[in-house]
Amino acid sequence: MLPHLAADRALLLDFDAEIADVHKTLDSLVAKRATRATVQARLSAYAYPVQTLPDEIVSEIFLNYLPPYPICPPLFEKGSPTTLTQICALWRQIAHKTPGLWRAIEVLVVSSKVYTAARQLTELATWVQRSRSLPLSVLVGEPSDDADLTSVLGVLLPHRDRLEYFGIDYFAFPLQDTKIEIEGLFPALRILDVRAPGSSPVGRLIGPLVTPRLTTALLDLCDALQLNWFLDLLPWAQLTRLSLRFVTPYDAARILPLAPNLEFCRVIFPRANSDEPAAPLPDVPQASVKLPILRALLVATLDTTPKEDVYRLLLALRLPALKKFYITEDEWSDALVGDAPLRGMIDSFSCQLDELHVVATDEAIKLYRVALPSIPTIEALDDGGSGWGDKRWDLFELHGSQQN
Repeated sequence: MLPHLAADRALLLDFDAEIADVHKTLDSLVAKRATRATVQARLSAYAYPVQTLPDEIVSEIFLNYLPPYPICPPLFEKGSPTTLTQICALWRQIAHKTPGLWRAIEVLVVSSKVYTAARQLTELATWVQRSRSLPLSVLVGEPSDDADLTSVLGVLLPHRDRLEYFGIDYFAFPLQDTKIEIEGLFPALRILDVRAPGSSPVGRLIGPLVTPRLTTALLDLCDALQLNWFLDLLPWAQLTRLSLRFVTPYDAARILPLAPNLEFCRVIFPRANSDEPAAPLPDVPQASVKLPILRALLVATLDTTPKEDVYRLLLALRLPALKKFYITEDEWSDALVGDAPLRGMIDSFSCQLDELHVVATDEAIKLYRVALPSIPTIEALDDGGSGWGDKRWDLFELHGSQQN
């Protein structure tokens, strides 16, 4: 029994030794803790370099995060200015106080369960307010119903004096109760793009506009030209770039003489509705149409366009400054000698073309070059090239968040 007692006494001595060691370590830590205030003060005194930047510099960095105005950044997620507000409280304050971050807005262009129309409309109102008094670039996608369209216009029209670039993609079929709301004075408007794959909003949503700075109009007209006041829709004489899509030759002959300062013009004639009898159209006027400074003309005729009316219109054009001519109609160029329609059109323009772009095979292009030796460049029409497919004819492509 005595050996066991000796072992217990030794064990107690070991416990005492361990306790002494722990006390020694604790005393050391307590002593070190006395310097905690000094360490904390040193940490608090340090500022990360980015936090020392003046707010103005941070704002400028933020602006360079976005594509240059008037290109619209995404409304949400990567590339959106809203991401800058999620880093820290300071950056959120600076972003909210930087109007230039919120002046280019793309709404109802992207549809998803997450980014519903209601959420996008809320963002639209928020961005418009944050942009303060700056000019605006706004692209409105296809509203799903009258309520969405009314909400968009309810936000934008009070700021009509700031709208500088405005595009609306109008899918008219579900919209039944629209009325003219976009009309009157828009003093800052430079570019107007109306896309209407169904029925044009001109005359039902868009009325006569007073736009002293407008230089570019890209209009899908469809059935819009039945109104007598249409010729007063825009200040045609100040336009330098005009796109008329789905316009009849007769109405094009009425509009083009009103725009003598055009430098670039695109005209797309409509496809007739094969399910309904075509209504008789007035003859295209025979009077000449003079566009003295026009440099590029793009003409497309769809499959069922009355070719004789288009041809009559093109023969009436006088384009002494024309350098580039793009045309999709190949029937007029089957014969490349004598009185071929294409040769007749070019002669009637009274110009010296630098470039001719037509729908043709490589072999046909060789024949063109032989038949029209005075034109330096004759090429097959390329929809994806720098002419017919040029994204400058589409504000959504040029300034939308997907433009890259």
